[in-house]
Amino acid sequence: MKEGFTHKKEAPKHALRSPLLAAAVLAATATGPLSSAAEATSPQNAKRIEYAKHTKPEKSLAPQHGLRGILAKLLMEGKTSFLTPDFLPKVMANAEREFSIPPGRRIIENSLARMAPYEAQLKEIFAAHGVPEWCLYLVIVESGFDVDRESTAGATGVFQFTFEAGKTAKLVRTEYDAVTKTKKVVDERKDILKSGEAAAKLLSYNYRIHVPKAATDQDAWLLAVAQYNGSFSYHYAMQEHSQTSYAGFAQYMDGYMHARVVMFRHAKRPSDTWESLAKKYFVGEARLREVNNGQLGGEVLIPEIDTADLWYDVKSGESPSRIAETLGTSTARLIELNPETLKPNTLFLAGIRLRIPPEARNAQALAAKLNILRMEGLPENAEYVLKLLGVLSILKKQGVIKGPVPRLNGGTPVQ
Repeated sequence: MKEGFTHKKEAPKHALRSPLLAAAVLAATATGPLSSAAEATSPQNAKRIEYAKHTKPEKSLAPQHGLRGILAKLLMEGKTSFLTPDFLPKVMANAEREFSIPPGRRIIENSLARMAPYEAQLKEIFAAHGVPEWCLYLVIVESGFDVDRESTAGATGVFQFTFEAGKTAKLVRTEYDAVTKTKKVVDERKDILKSGEAAAKLLSYNYRIHVPKAATDQDAWLLAVAQYNGSFSYHYAMQEHSQTSYAGFAQYMDGYMHARVVMFRHAKRPSDTWESLAKKYFVGEARLREVNNGQLGGEVLIPEIDTADLWYDVKSGESPSRIAETLGTSTARLIELNPETLKPNTLFLAGIRLRIPPEARNAQALAAKLNILRMEGLPENAEYVLKLLGVLSILKKQGVIKGPVPRLNGGTPVQ
């Protein structure tokens, strides 16, 4: 569970989440055409190559999975607004597909196995607070019902309470020890039943915030679940003057993500410099200065990424030829743009930053990846409820959940 604005260092909740955000380090290598006519004409090699072609598709520099993969594809097509009539069902179907392949199935199976001794009691707790049974299964998305799961933000336990959220929920508190006559910190975030009650209370509280303006009762619960993961649905509800809905929240998040691609305002911190901001948001320092008229004021305008500004952060032991292959350019062109850094047939230490030819074959894929990195935790927040709906669809088919579960029909939640 994330409190407030999502921090980009929030850890993935399970193995199917996208990798932790990193500073433009490219790991994929593009595969080229057949190396010779002889290879193509050899029956054995032709068979091997044909097999490899179908089993090991060419990797992309851009994200391939989940909402980030869908966004990357749209960005590479030149689209910066992502919401279409079929977008939400497509993301939900993608989440359902991720949990239907062997790694995802194991997450669900292991989660249900760990949950089994507590399931009946947790259902009673959620029902006592008026929370629908299906909300309980957000623990699969949150932690895989792993009591020892801990994020880099410090969220822990099966319901993933941060330390501060735990204090609000009274799972973390200071008590006086009469024996030692000292105060001690009591942390019950890993107590499954107590944290379950805290989660049910929080979901119920979130629901009461949303239900007065929500189009339907189910919209209110979906917004409440979204708020469990971050504060965006709360801000949406506070800013929306008319009726609220989950589809409306998706439009709100689409606007946030769109702004992160084109132009947005960064609230300056004391430590910020032109160089640090250019590195953080993947834009050229000169262009950053230009759009801000050379003034590093209280709010800094962050322009869109230009392929002319792209760079590559070198990994230890890489050669110019390997990097050129990855980026889809020639070694000569890479050296031409970086004469002060590169020499043919050399290796160098990690951390060196190379300018990338804007015409490089994979430049657009890299730009898409960097644009998504600029979104920080927005895609995870936008995908959270849809990922849960994918899990619920599977659990419903398996007969784990007997009652109704929410689903999407063209972006509109229905039973």
